[in-house]
Amino acid sequence: MIALLTTSSITPQLQQVESDEVLEYEDSYNNVSVINTQLDSTSSTYQKDFILEEIKKMKQEISKRKREKEIQNANIKIKNEKLSNSVAILSENQIRKQYRAVEVIATGYYAGVDSTGKTPDHPEYGITYSGVKVRRMPESVSTIAADLNLFPLGTVLYIPGYGYGIVADIGSAIKGNVIDLYFNTKEDVYKLWGKKKLDVFIIEEGNGRITEAILQQKIDTFRS
Repeated sequence: MIALLTTSSITPQLQQVESDEVLEYEDSYNNVSVINTQLDSTSSTYQKDFILEEIKKMKQEISKRKREKEIQNANIKIKNEKLSNSVAILSENQIRKQYRAVEVIATGYYAGVDSTGKTPDHPEYGITYSGVKVRRMPESVSTIAADLNLFPLGTVLYIPGYGYGIVADIGSAIKGNVIDLYFNTKEDVYKLWGKKKLDVFIIEEGNGRITEAILQQKIDTFRS
């Protein structure tokens, strides 16, 4: 009998060729299958050899495509790492030229009772809406609060005079074009920031999710 070629996206599988068994080879990379090929006692040696040779060719082709895919993925990873690293060393003037600006009113907050209503003995003291701990890291990326309808969780902004901030928190007064920048102390909020109207720059748009692992990755990426 002649092998029937079809398209499929089933998990790769190769069944051993024996009499009265169905030959099946499927691969998710090129979606090629050999199915419904019955080798019985009436099949000629030529038919069997032909089918086995075709399967061998497909296996070789699929292995080749897998290697190409692995190389492609590795190159994409290297490219993304280079792009991330290049962002971290851009000057403010370069950022202003390359990234979209959004005008906001930026206020400051800290983890204490005046800003959050929580005292240090509160079990959620210093924990953001996303679940990650607050951080102020001028040499890298700090956690900030924003309206998630405008800046989804995980969005990285460049805020002139503050540095990089990643959206990890929300606030009852943080609506629309208002962001809240985290500082370590109440004194820092008033001494170093206060309230400003300025342009911020969207470096990366978040996907609505941030974890400690993701945050640490961003800290490493944007470390100056």
